[in-house]
Amino acid sequence: MKVTCISLLLFAGLLLLSCKSDDSTTTESDPTDNGQLAAEPMPWTFLTAGIYHNNATVVIGQDPGSNPNVGVWLDFHDNGTYDYGRYEAKEGTGKWFYDHDNQLLELAPGGDRKPSEWRVMSRDDNLILVGTSKYGNNAQQQRFNRADGLPER
Repeated sequence: MKVTCISLLLFAGLLLLSCKSDDSTTTESDPTDNGQLAAEPMPWTFLTAGIYHNNATVVIGQDPGSNPNVGVWLDFHDNGTYDYGRYEAKEGTGKWFYDHDNQLLELAPGGDRKPSEWRVMSRDDNLILVGTSKYGNNAQQQRFNRADGLPER
């Protein structure tokens, strides 16, 4: 009887262990895979509320007084896509993925534009993107302000 009880307990323990779900599995994003992201993006209100206008860009080795991204805007959508352009012209659509734990934003624009990864700092209506080395844009920092419409000339 004692052996049967021990056997049943061991069997039940093994059954419980084999049914345990594995929460350690993560899905990696790969924007280079034909512009598709492997993970589903999460809607983050601070990104998807309004349109971000670029008001400063600093690139190491370039004149700090010039902004090559004057008039550039980003419009993030809840479904993981975003539109981008300059002034009134929409230049394209891409996919985005935000890693909340590491505060990293990965952008996979459409067409022949290369993907980018950015460390995100945000407060109120301000968004600062600092490039990372993953796609080689680590010499760049961009500052955006949230607005309701497209930038004007």
